[in-house]
Amino acid sequence: MCCKCHLADLLGDIRFLCEEALDRIFSYADHQYKKLPPKIKIGRNDPCPCGSGKKYKHCCMNKPQSPLDQIESEQERRKWLERYPQASSARQNGQICLQDYYDSESIEIDKILYLALKPREIPLWHREPEEKSAGRQKAYLWQAYTLFLERMKKEGSISLEEYDRRFSIHYMSLDWLNTLCVHLNHSGEKDRLKDVMDCIEKFG
Repeated sequence: MCCKCHLADLLGDIRFLCEEALDRIFSYADHQYKKLPPKIKIGRNDPCPCGSGKKYKHCCMNKPQSPLDQIESEQERRKWLERYPQASSARQNGQICLQDYYDSESIEIDKILYLALKPREIPLWHREPEEKSAGRQKAYLWQAYTLFLERMKKEGSISLEEYDRRFSIHYMSLDWLNTLCVHLNHSGEKDRLKDVMDCIEKFG
């Protein structure tokens, strides 16, 4: 049995250990949030990462930013896509990958929707303003919508239900289209809002 004086000392030690453990947890969470994947430096004469086979200086080096780069940098996107199912060139026996069932266009649109809609694990002390997160979500959803329309035209204006059956991976089209409408209505973008609503009415 522990006397009262020893119990007080013990409680003090426990409190110190708990505070130390919490400090380590907060420090780790802070580090994980702030870290970015290493930036890959591409030389002027290196093969272009787009896969064209040309040298970087003769291909993408001087091209304007892509629509996605205007939302977040490639490093940021890679950070938030770390838990997205990755394609594997050297897979283990029995391993199943997204590309076994979906083509590259479907996966690309799904990645953009993932960046828009997947809740981000951000420490409480780093909470970003709601306007910023809403603006980012709207921008990603609009980019997904642009690619979605191109796919619909290519497939001959199929219904949303048929599109989901064939191409949707994690997100049903009507759900994210309605979310996009909410953002566009909130930001007062009437022309874009009408465009999306017409799309829903036409293909829904």
